Amino acid sequence: MKSFNSYQITSPGDLFRRRLKEYLRTQVGVLRSMSDWTVWLYILIPGSLLAFRLYYGLWVEGLPGWSENLPTGLIPSVMLLVMYSMGVILFVQEADVLFIRMNRRWMAGLIMGGAMYSMTLIFIIMALSFIILLPFLVQRLNINAIEATSYWILSVMMGWTMAWIRHLVSVSFSGWRMKLLLIPSLGIPGFLYVQASMIWVHEPQVLWIISLLLLCIVILLIQSRLRIRGTFMNDVAEDSRGRMKLVNMVLSQAIDKPRPTRTKTWLFRHSPYLYRSRSSERRLAGAAVKALFRNPSHLWLYLQFSGICVLAIIVPPLIIKCVVLVAVYSLFIYWHYRYWMSFLDDQWMTLLPWSSEIISKAQGIAFRSMLLPFIVVMSIAFSCSWLGFIWGWLLVVPLVITLNYLISYILFFMSLSRA
Repeated sequence: MKSFNSYQITSPGDLFRRRLKEYLRTQVGVLRSMSDWTVWLYILIPGSLLAFRLYYGLWVEGLPGWSENLPTGLIPSVMLLVMYSMGVILFVQEADVLFIRMNRRWMAGLIMGGAMYSMTLIFIIMALSFIILLPFLVQRLNINAIEATSYWILSVMMGWTMAWIRHLVSVSFSGWRMKLLLIPSLGIPGFLYVQASMIWVHEPQVLWIISLLLLCIVILLIQSRLRIRGTFMNDVAEDSRGRMKLVNMVLSQAIDKPRPTRTKTWLFRHSPYLYRSRSSERRLAGAAVKALFRNPSHLWLYLQFSGICVLAIIVPPLIIKCVVLVAVYSLFIYWHYRYWMSFLDDQWMTLLPWSSEIISKAQGIAFRSMLLPFIVVMSIAFSCSWLGFIWGWLLVVPLVITLNYLISYILFFMSLSRA
């Protein structure tokens, strides 16, 4: 049993260390909830050995052939993506509004403790990322040890700078203003970092000067953070997002994120008529098309599937390209066929006395409308990847007509299989 003195907090450092232990214990608990430690052991040991062998091969056997075609700005762009994922955690909690917020010394001590932890974490993550990319830097850009060290220090300083800029903008603004200000606040330093990496990577003196300037900027940003007032609730919200990042990542794979309720949809906001005719079958088809594209999950799945299919069409040769086109097109029609059946079985649609003739006519009209964007995109990707960007456009219109004509036959076979 712990003594009473073990629960006493006599300094800001004690408070920070206690909250850091709670935070690390929570992160470990999240990892344990994903799987048992024996499963992690079976994953980490073979994965570590395989990763070490691949990394060792990059140094001894040389880089693979495809690395010669990589652009020079790809390596700093990868480092930039790592920087964008970094943030600052100050370990501020809602209960601090009662006492700790009133004591400036304790609040400043808690902020400095969180700053040191966040900057140390950024330092370690940037070091690991730099070690992974080091074979490409040495063999692709031909840099020596001094240049590599200078470039790593520059990356760490830029990571610190961007993390503090993100934090100050996030706690000072909210909503669309915050998102709008984050674009230039992070975009401009990121662009300058990539340009400096490409121009002065072989000049360590210049990189050291830039790093010292960035260090001065970081110190000024920390001082500004200590002086800022009236952002306590934003601090709590920003800290909560940072602490729950791993939890959100795990839960996103298990359950869907709740979406905010919108009073107006992105597409068909004013609910216009899709077809000139006001017949029953066209009204039913129009309702199905609007329901599909107004649903965010359906629209996102539509875009994802279309993007993957475009990549699958562009790469392979002509014979495989034709097979892939027919396969993904049939799969896409099948998905819309399942959607159409669930749309008709909806409790609101069953209240209306639709005849089988109206449903049959509406099905063809709705499918041609729902599949038209996909057909156009796939036709452009197929034609331009086969005949080139200039002559490929001559095949787009005939291919769109052909794919649109095949809808009725594919739907006929699907109806037979359902029967």
